[in-house]
Amino acid sequence: MLEACSKLGEDLLKMFLDEIEADIIIEVDGKKIKAHRCILSSRAKYFANLLRANKPDKNTSTISLEGFSYPAVHFALCHIYSGAMNIPKDCNISELALLADMLNLETLTAVIVFHLKMHYCHFFHRPCLQCSQGVVECLPLATVCGLNELRDRCIYWLGKNFTRTWPNKSFALLSEELRDLCYNVTFHNLAINTVIDMTLNCDRLLTTLPQLKWTEPIFGMITRLLQDCIHFMAKNFNQILNSEGFLALGKLECYCIEEDIISAIELMTPDVACKSYESVTQLIQLTDTVENTEYAEFTQNFVDLLHKISRHSERYLIQNANKVVHCQSWACLAPQVQKRIKDAAVIVFEFEKPTALHLVCPVYKEN
Repeated sequence: MLEACSKLGEDLLKMFLDEIEADIIIEVDGKKIKAHRCILSSRAKYFANLLRANKPDKNTSTISLEGFSYPAVHFALCHIYSGAMNIPKDCNISELALLADMLNLETLTAVIVFHLKMHYCHFFHRPCLQCSQGVVECLPLATVCGLNELRDRCIYWLGKNFTRTWPNKSFALLSEELRDLCYNVTFHNLAINTVIDMTLNCDRLLTTLPQLKWTEPIFGMITRLLQDCIHFMAKNFNQILNSEGFLALGKLECYCIEEDIISAIELMTPDVACKSYESVTQLIQLTDTVENTEYAEFTQNFVDLLHKISRHSERYLIQNANKVVHCQSWACLAPQVQKRIKDAAVIVFEFEKPTALHLVCPVYKEN
């Protein structure tokens, strides 16, 4: 049942439905709908321009709307007369959005956007099975119809909730351009406190995502995101070691992030490596101190991870000693640590030097 937005809307809707004093016919899908020139011209720019250009006489004339169904056009006209907002179930929302765009009917467009946000997107709350599918359906529609605010909300929501939205066939079937826009949102959400959780989620998705034809672009996106996480960790490793996201690992019994962390260590700059070695050393000292109840709750797996980070960081410092000793953060390391790295570096470089070839020249005796 259509509901008008006001008493005047009710009267105008009754005039339309009862075909009172109609002076124009809308022809659609083989059916005819009687309407009123003055109402159409005053409410829709499309009709106003069309009627002004044709300069119809006082006799009844016909406007043909090809390519649209009767339910969509009929509801659009009901909205023009009464401001009706409750879109009928037999009305295709995509078709109605295209019709509203063609008619340049902003009020109907607003009704459609509200309908999509409520029924398809659930007002962008936490992802559920229905809205994970609905937001994906809204995105290309909003893009085609120029619903920029809705499009941007969809892109942001899909990027923010990538763990729930990307591993779906409907998302994989989106155009590469739209998927890239969603990826950019996820990438820009990378931060000191989020990178660890994002890395864990990438590893989990790569493990659980089925290897099917439609998942290939999703695997590519997740792999790319994981590499971006690793590079982000490499640039900010010393800060990440003291972040809430990293310290939260201390209360988990099981996680698969060691390989990613080691990969990040190998990509660090000398400055970050010096700061990171100092930070992880302080964390290890805190975990060894009984009085620190906050750190005493760390699992043994996390303590082992700290020691592994320390070993790999020290190995990096030794292997890159020729650059490390000249960086600004070299002074952050304790003198005994500096000496140990220098001594170890001398040994490493000595053994890694290529052995010179000793050429033995033959001695010829004079006859």
